[in-house]
Amino acid sequence: MSIKKYILIAVLVFTVVLGPGFLLSNWGLGMVQRMVDKKPKSETSQWTQYALGKVYYMTMRPEQASEAMKIYIQRYEEPKDERYWNAWYFRGLALQEMRQNRLAAETFFKYLEECPRTHPSREQGLKEF
Repeated sequence: MSIKKYILIAVLVFTVVLGPGFLLSNWGLGMVQRMVDKKPKSETSQWTQYALGKVYYMTMRPEQASEAMKIYIQRYEEPKDERYWNAWYFRGLALQEMRQNRLAAETFFKYLEECPRTHPSREQGLKEF
């Protein structure tokens, strides 16, 4: 094989196997959080902060998920779109997984109190509460 094929294979292995592992590590996600903290009002920061909380939650890191969703809720109160209400919901789930039941109940109560009745995940929130 030529050197070009070896380089191509090495790049593909890094991109497909090692790249996602690096990005999903605590260090990689911490870098993303620091980038969002530097420019919280940029166009993509709102989406990135929400996605960061979801990634933490889906990779079974409830402490970081709860904190990321708390930051999202505090920074991006307006407009109260679907991501805002989902952030409340996922924060409650993360707190519940951390066995902070009182704080989780308060979060779900506030979510149910303020969330519009037409929101699709509201029924799921009622089941959790």
